Amino acid sequence: MINIFALNLIRFFVYSFFWVFLFVSFSFSDEWDEYIQGAEIKEKVNVADVKIDVEGNVSKSLIEKYMLFKNGDEFSTQSWNSLKAFQIELLNSVLPFYSVSIYELPLDSGDRVVVNLVEGFNYYFDFWPWSVMVSNANAFGNGESLGLWIGLNCQSITFNSFEFPNIPFGAGFSLGHEIKRDEGEYIVETLHIGGNVNKVIFPFFEVVAKASYTGYLFPSNTFIVSWRSDKSYDYLMNYYGLDTQGIGETRVGLEVSTLYVWRSLNKVAGGVGVGLYHSWFTTLEESTLLEAYLKFRYFPVDFLGFSLYASLDYWFNQVPHVAMIDNSLFRCPGHLEKSLTKVINRFQLITKPFPKIDLGFTSLEIIPFVYSDQSSSVNQNLLDNIIISYGGGVQIYFASPIGIYFSFGYEGRIDSDDKGFLFEANYELY
Repeated sequence: MINIFALNLIRFFVYSFFWVFLFVSFSFSDEWDEYIQGAEIKEKVNVADVKIDVEGNVSKSLIEKYMLFKNGDEFSTQSWNSLKAFQIELLNSVLPFYSVSIYELPLDSGDRVVVNLVEGFNYYFDFWPWSVMVSNANAFGNGESLGLWIGLNCQSITFNSFEFPNIPFGAGFSLGHEIKRDEGEYIVETLHIGGNVNKVIFPFFEVVAKASYTGYLFPSNTFIVSWRSDKSYDYLMNYYGLDTQGIGETRVGLEVSTLYVWRSLNKVAGGVGVGLYHSWFTTLEESTLLEAYLKFRYFPVDFLGFSLYASLDYWFNQVPHVAMIDNSLFRCPGHLEKSLTKVINRFQLITKPFPKIDLGFTSLEIIPFVYSDQSSSVNQNLLDNIIISYGGGVQIYFASPIGIYFSFGYEGRIDSDDKGFLFEANYELY
């Protein structure tokens, strides 16, 4: 008896629910269709209002400068989804955020677009045997970068701002002293002071005007010189043409670059930059310098890709030897001479066979790679001056908010028996 009563009760509720649902569906069919279309097959996004929510010490005016949409813009759903993904990557390239999200809230007319950002870990670190660097990418909340090198062979400070409050441009300065290895076995000492004014014309482009003075000096630190080079003081002075007063260089120039575009996109990434400078030397020489670079990275599949970094440096006239183009971008052991013109290509094949390792505040990725770099000194004939290096190893990548690639491996060159251990620390996979 109880089982029959329970069965009839269940049937009553099922039938009642069915008829109530049918009545409500017919009664509100127009509103239901409108909801389905708006939520699932919405054809357009009308940006009626943009709201920026920032958790942390990041100025909203800095974020507004890199926004790709504004009030009144209208997009198809497909275009909006693509733009939104690109906007997230662009903001992640400006500063190291923990998270960036963009979503829409429907209004009576149009949509409110909410951009939510959580400030990340802004500190960067670098080191070399006798010096360490500490840098903050957002020192005062408006994207100002402040870096400090401290050590036996390098002491410097750099500062740069995207834009100052109530002023439509940014500026920066640099001041430093360094004793560094040159051409693989020589030593040069420099004093440097410089300043710049920069303007972000569009979220993609930055124009920078620079002025600087560099003093090339006779190496004064006997410990560093004896540790880094077996050349005598007299040899170094004759090789560089230096005297006790050194050589001074005053330089002014203009740069245009896409420094923040596509840096962190997963499939395709890249950017270009061009700089034109003019230098006056205390040796009464003067010349114009052209610098250009191209960055490109492509992953046709998730676990396999390649990267290319190509650079061109060209002095139009003769300059002192200490100011010639070096090989700092070239991964190669042994002695490499400077030149007035140099083309360097860095090509590497990248694999990602291992899953990311979650470390809590960041993640770690192990990336095996092989590479071949080419350096061309175009003093006489381009094809007669090509040096080819090769190697491979493992890159250990700490993701945002650290964002550093540590490379360990082997390096060698085709034109000689020089070989050695490869170590690099880079902020980009190029």
